[in-house]
Amino acid sequence: MRKQADWVLLEHAAPTLAGIKTASMFRLKGLQEEREAALCAWREVISARGISVAVLQEETESALVYVYRASYLRQDWEHPGVAEFLAAYGYDAAAPVAENLDRLRIRLAESSFPHEIGLFLGYPLADVQGFIAHCGRNYRLCGCWKVYGDPCFAQRCFAKYKKCRDVYLKCYEQGQLLSRLTVVR
Repeated sequence: MRKQADWVLLEHAAPTLAGIKTASMFRLKGLQEEREAALCAWREVISARGISVAVLQEETESALVYVYRASYLRQDWEHPGVAEFLAAYGYDAAAPVAENLDRLRIRLAESSFPHEIGLFLGYPLADVQGFIAHCGRNYRLCGCWKVYGDPCFAQRCFAKYKKCRDVYLKCYEQGQLLSRLTVVR
């Protein structure tokens, strides 16, 4: 399970590990003991490099895993309009990240997909607001997220994230350790 779990981590969070994306989120499947072992191993390897791993939701056979750089989140939340937007959903951008993650867990329990989650993944505010305003329709570009703002910027991000993931998976397949694939920022 460990090698398979590492593959899942790299497949979904390589850009975060590389330091080019704020955060990543994915479902980790398997028995609870296997998931806990993988999460513990990941935390041991990547926490010293400024990356945290949190479980946002847990079910019998899977967990919603959030891999993030707290320092990047704080920077993202300082962008114009973001703190005010988050406040409307009960978050405090000035509070510790852990408190906001607790609020996000509550929102996830209340709703299948709280749309402000995009701001926890490093998406532009304009795209999060556009998604909400248009109910997920009428987007300009669709890739890692639905784009309502700057499609050129988003397209560059999507290409960068894909290349990163492909390179990381190839390196891991060739024997590179997870610790060597995690950049300190």
